[in-house]
Amino acid sequence: ILYANKGRGGVRRPFFVEVKKDNLVLLPNELDYKNLFDTEKPIKVPVAKMAGDKSFKKLLDYVLTHLGKTGLLRRRRDTIITFLVRPEGVNSYRVAKKVVDQYEKTNEKRLVVGVLPNGAPVLDALSGKAPLPGEGKILLD
Repeated sequence: ILYANKGRGGVRRPFFVEVKKDNLVLLPNELDYKNLFDTEKPIKVPVAKMAGDKSFKKLLDYVLTHLGKTGLLRRRRDTIITFLVRPEGVNSYRVAKKVVDQYEKTNEKRLVVGVLPNGAPVLDALSGKAPLPGEGKILLD
């Protein structure tokens, strides 16, 4: 998986999370992963325990609060969780998305980036997703 820092609006730095049938796998990267989790190894989070998992909560807190130091995203959130969803992990993704949605709802005031004409807030998302077909190994280069 390669990502390029292109575009005029600034590109957020992704924290990749592989979504499998029974667990999420937080994948190490060159960002602050080692400082955040005190390891460079992938961390497995069981889907059944995701809502209360300390590592997943720590990742959500980091993505919510980390601000860019330079460039177009200076003093704005510059990271995002990118769920890489395996075919057998669709239901696990739905559970993960509910946890993220609840976290976003709890922190709604911090995520507002605008207001629609009807008064509804426009929120900055903490996560995105991409399909990950097959069973191959994930290489982050």
